[in-house]
Amino acid sequence: MRIPESDTLKARGSPQKVHWPVVIGFFKRLSLLFTKTPRAPMSVPPRDLKNPTVSRSKIVASRSERSRFIRQSLAAVVRFIRRRPSSPEVEGELSGWIAFLHGFLDKKSEEGHLTPRIDEALVQASSNFVNRWLGPGIDVRQADRSLAQAQKVTAGGVPKIVDAARRGNVEGARSLISETTSDVMEAVGLPPNLFGTPGLSYGQFAKFRRAVRATLICLTLQNEHPLVLITRAEKGDRAAILSLVKADKLFAHDSCCAVTIKKAELQDDQGFIGQLTRALEYQPTVRRRDILQVYYKILFLLAESGVSLPTLYELCSALDPHGMEYESLSAFEKDFQRRRRDFIAMVRKVDEEVPVRWKGSSVPK
Repeated sequence: MRIPESDTLKARGSPQKVHWPVVIGFFKRLSLLFTKTPRAPMSVPPRDLKNPTVSRSKIVASRSERSRFIRQSLAAVVRFIRRRPSSPEVEGELSGWIAFLHGFLDKKSEEGHLTPRIDEALVQASSNFVNRWLGPGIDVRQADRSLAQAQKVTAGGVPKIVDAARRGNVEGARSLISETTSDVMEAVGLPPNLFGTPGLSYGQFAKFRRAVRATLICLTLQNEHPLVLITRAEKGDRAAILSLVKADKLFAHDSCCAVTIKKAELQDDQGFIGQLTRALEYQPTVRRRDILQVYYKILFLLAESGVSLPTLYELCSALDPHGMEYESLSAFEKDFQRRRRDFIAMVRKVDEEVPVRWKGSSVPK
């Protein structure tokens, strides 16, 4: 019995093909990423001035503005995960795209180790970027101005790309795509060399979106880092393979899972094939509480890089101002601390299980 094929299994080892209607749709989606949502009046619980443990807020924008911006951003993440992923024909494998997303080369060494592709300066620049957009250092008004500029750039770039594509100027259209994405990255303040090139091609952006979505599903629904699951899958861990396939169907044909799946096919292992078939049919159900877990992990990462976090009261007021997710500040605190312990355990698993050869070291970590 063979693994059923799927329309979403489009990764190829050959050079990418350019389908211009898809490219144009890609830029329409890119424009939507920078469409501002009208502000809505919000009520934030009054600050408890009698509580001596509540320090003065370090956030530049008002609490209501910050709450509105962060909650709208998290809502956009929910919509992004729920949307069926696009299926471009691009080079490489999803496991490699995820490694690249996390700062490693997309191909492992001959010994099977990941190799870092970014230096400490770029790591710090990326941390600063996240802090400015979603962390305690957020300036909502500046973020709104950046989003407006990014939207202006995409609105001006799309007609030029469409015109070049319709005239059959493939190289010109590709150049415009790279130029436009470079300008968008500059507008929102992304580190210029984060992806190894000043701008992103259509294929690079498609890989980035797919890798981000799979990573988010692993973190939210399975509470596991995708690099850990990929490492386990390479060793034949069937549970890890099923988790990866649930995160993205491309993993059914990824090299990290292929050997074990092929072995099951040859052995006519009906039990595992049935599990795999159900994993291919799985549609993730993401709740707002699930996405909050991802946001907590972002905060914990920022804290690891030296960023001072807001008080629990400020966080609860910003993330759940109307008490829709948590009955009380105490309930929020318990969940937040539980997620902190999960984060520490997840980082420990990455350190222990994912083989990395750091530059200047002959011994993999």
